[in-house]
Amino acid sequence: MLDSELNQLILEIYDTIPDPARWPLVLDRFAEYVGARGCIISEIEGIGDSRRIVTPYLSTKYDEQAIQKYLKSFSHFEFMDQARYEELSQAQKDSIDLIDQETLAGDNLEAFLARPNVKRMQAIGVVQRAGGLLDKDNTFRARFSVHFGKESGGYNAEKKAGLGLLLPHIAKAIEIGRPVKQLDATKTGMIAALSRFRMGVCILDRHGRIEVANDEFLRQVDAYPQYTIDQNNRLQLHHSADQKRLNDMLTDTLTHGKHGARPRKEAIMLANNENVIELADIGTLCVEVAPVHRINEIGTSEFNGAIVYSLDTTRPMPFDPAMMRSRFNLSKTETALLEMIANELSNAQIAEQRCRAVDTINAQVKALLSKTGASNRTHLVRLMACFGTDYLLPANN
Repeated sequence: MLDSELNQLILEIYDTIPDPARWPLVLDRFAEYVGARGCIISEIEGIGDSRRIVTPYLSTKYDEQAIQKYLKSFSHFEFMDQARYEELSQAQKDSIDLIDQETLAGDNLEAFLARPNVKRMQAIGVVQRAGGLLDKDNTFRARFSVHFGKESGGYNAEKKAGLGLLLPHIAKAIEIGRPVKQLDATKTGMIAALSRFRMGVCILDRHGRIEVANDEFLRQVDAYPQYTIDQNNRLQLHHSADQKRLNDMLTDTLTHGKHGARPRKEAIMLANNENVIELADIGTLCVEVAPVHRINEIGTSEFNGAIVYSLDTTRPMPFDPAMMRSRFNLSKTETALLEMIANELSNAQIAEQRCRAVDTINAQVKALLSKTGASNRTHLVRLMACFGTDYLLPANN
């Protein structure tokens, strides 16, 4: 059972999905809850020498230009720290446990504290910080750092526990909110642009009734027998176990954030052929659900419904092959295979294009699954979505 303040903060975190402009105030509330000065969500753009750290979301008390000036001045040290955060975070499997300053420094704490970037942080009152990965699939994005001053008593077990309760929800909200984040440049709201989403999207009210849905979602309802809309306009899943999971996610905050830095694992998988084998070329929906307390486009009163994203893994999925190649150390051949899978080609079609036996392609796909940690082609396509480059159809569609 969550206390009311924590439950309210979790709901505010998920309200950033339809409205990313809420993030700075949510991070302020987060920092206040854990007794920190502030926090930053950062990403790494580019590969190799072109890399740079960007900060899409930060607490309101932080000045973005000043942060970027700091990152430019101390990029060498910051990339050293980011590599260390990644190394230590990856060892923790799916969980999100931020790395404190002493762990980051290892056996060289005195030398670490003498570094110019650390001294710069101390000069502005930050005596401790902790950081780590919010996305262990695509490690280039969704990194979190939180900063403590002398007045807060530093980073201790109590603060670590508070962070542990909230960070999985932040990780999930960031991942599910990426399509709406792409809309920021267009100054268009989520509901107004639903027809442009590549995935199916529907908004459910507090009673589980469909408030609004895009054409792709309705197409999926027609194409997949696991989806139905009953006479009361409620979304229904064919199997009782899937329906129970959906109901739990619609009514209980505690059912969210269970997979930490791999929120894609929370998806409900709906295959259109239940008698499938691991490498089969099948149609599967990845259904993701997030609670939504408020949606500005619907009104200022409490909505208390949910957003449902439904990704059809048989549809083309624009992704960044260079990023995936770097992340999983893929060969050129493996990267090309990924691109064929993303373009809806079955194993048989890939075999034909490559003039190879289907068994050979099956073996290559199996090796690719092992290398990326995906259990089947469906999970692989969902993983590619974590490296998505374009979540929206052209505006004239």
